[in-house]
This record gives sequence, C-alpha cells and structure tokens, in this order.
Amino acid sequence: MNNTLVKGLQLLEVLARSREPQGVSDLAAQLSLGKSNVHRLLQALVELGYVLKDETTAQYQVSLRLWELGAAVEVGFRIKAAASEAMGRLLSRTREQTCEPRSPAPPAIRATFASKVRSRDGYSGVSAPPPTSSPSTPAPRAQCRA
Repeated sequence: MNNTLVKGLQLLEVLARSREPQGVSDLAAQLSLGKSNVHRLLQALVELGYVLKDETTAQYQVSLRLWELGAAVEVGFRIKAAASEAMGRLLSRTREQTCEPRSPAPPAIRATFASKVRSRDGYSGVSAPPPTSSPSTPAPRAQCRA
C-alpha cells in the first residue's frame, strides 16, 4: 500500500471531521506524524484544491472540492430513489416520530443521512450522523419527539 497516499487520506479525514481549521502541529499530533511530513501533505492537498490555507493564521480546512467529490459519488448510488418508497411506508407506519441520538452517535447506530420524508403534519424522518468517537465511548441516549 502507498504510505503517502494513506497518510494524505488520513489527513483529509481528520480535516473533514474537524469543526475548526487546524494548524500543522495539531494535525501532526493527531496523526502521529512529523510536522514536516504533514506540511508536505498539506501543500499537495492545497495545490489540488482539496484543502484551503488561511495565510494569516497558517491554519487549514477542507474546501468545497471534497464535498463536490462526495456529491458526484452520491449521484451514482441513486440512494434517494431506492429509499424513497420504503421511507414513505416507514413514515406512515411509525406515526411520524423522529429520534435523534445525541452527538456523537455510537458505532452501533452508524448511519448516513440519505433523504428526508416529510409528513402532511410537518414531521420528518431523520437519521444519525456517522460516529466521531471511539468504540469505548458510552452510547448516548436517544432524544425523540413526535
């Protein structure tokens, strides 16, 4: 396996999951990599347009190019079309109750939002975000509303 590619993808994942821009030192610590290695990877990702650098703070964040790539993949999966009929049946059987686990969701609830079906009364079905914690993190309690 190409170690440089693996490290670059791991770096991209850390940045994508981060709520705030990150500096080289923080990223190096999170990935257990040297700062010079992280800096070289970031330079390549900036050149390719996947990462943005704030020149005043020297902090990095993902760009919309990553979202565009994911959106292009989603189109090929046709998830919404495949799930629409089943979601409609589920919505009518469940009396339109939604449950949203507190963040972060446990690994057992790993889900990705694919679509939303809204009832005549304005209630909608919502799925949990993918987990951002380790498996040792206690499972959150679900908060449900009708």
